[in-house]
Amino acid sequence: KNQLEIEKQELEEKYKNLTNDYNNLSKKLDDYQNKEKIEQKKQLEFSEKIDELNQETDTLLEEIDKWQM
Repeated sequence: KNQLEIEKQELEEKYKNLTNDYNNLSKKLDDYQNKEKIEQKKQLEFSEKIDELNQETDTLLEEIDKWQM
């Protein structure tokens, strides 16, 4: 009986460790996914800013063309 109790305690400890590992990995995955979302948002904002600057450049070039005529 004593041997069974020891084995039970060992299994409980292993289960506890595995649960902790799982929770830690889940948290890391969540952190990674959040960072990825933030990065995607930054890329979108950057792309939108580039588009905006391109439009402004086109407008300025059109103005230059008008003045050169």
